[in-house]
Amino acid sequence: MLAERTPIVLSNWKMNKTVNQSLDYLANLMRETGSQGRRMEIILCVPFSLIKIMADKLDGPSLIAVSGQNVHWEDWGAYTGEISAPMLADLGAQFCMIGHSERRKYFAETDEMVNRKALALLKSGVRPIVCIGETREERQLELTINILEKQLRVCFNRFSASDLEQTVILYEPRWAIGTGNVANSDQIAEAHHYIRQELQRLFSPPSADRTRIIYGGSVTPDNIAAISKIEDVDGVGVGGASLDLPNFLKIVNAIPTP
Repeated sequence: MLAERTPIVLSNWKMNKTVNQSLDYLANLMRETGSQGRRMEIILCVPFSLIKIMADKLDGPSLIAVSGQNVHWEDWGAYTGEISAPMLADLGAQFCMIGHSERRKYFAETDEMVNRKALALLKSGVRPIVCIGETREERQLELTINILEKQLRVCFNRFSASDLEQTVILYEPRWAIGTGNVANSDQIAEAHHYIRQELQRLFSPPSADRTRIIYGGSVTPDNIAAISKIEDVDGVGVGGASLDLPNFLKIVNAIPTP
């Protein structure tokens, strides 16, 4: 990866952890990483109920940032149960993940919805983490590149080059999420190279080269070393394996940094 692209280790807590559990996790993570002189970013994607209390604990320079897991595209309104980008910003979220495979599978989230959410986040100063990736059937039908092309074109519609550079792209083959199945090195390399190449075409080579693309899909301490060596991989997104802090720290410590 280019030296100017700061590596990312993202932890997606999904629907897990209470307030006390989250504060204990964060305190120990801060203690273990606070003295490190490494240039990297650790993003914790946590439930809405935990964002403010965790952001308040991170009031100062830190490797760690707090992220939401979803957002509505409208700023305000009669959308019971939803949360808006201005609300996320008010809570202290620096990032928000959108388009995760579980949101697409269980809540029928589309690329068009992801695009509207991304634009709303950018308007409020919250950086989007846009998830893209193919299903098992699409992979078997050799449609991966077609799917990625459509997702990039739609999810980043009406983006400026500056918007793109503020965004993190999480490539997560949907067949590898929570299954224990990991894309092999060639599959990851092909997808990441294509994404970077397509961003160059849609925007510009400099903007594409400054945009971070990370891999997610059953990442563990056992496979992180191999994944980290793949060109165009700027870090990883970790789900269930990140809920246990010692396990997550093994992944953090295995990430090469500039």
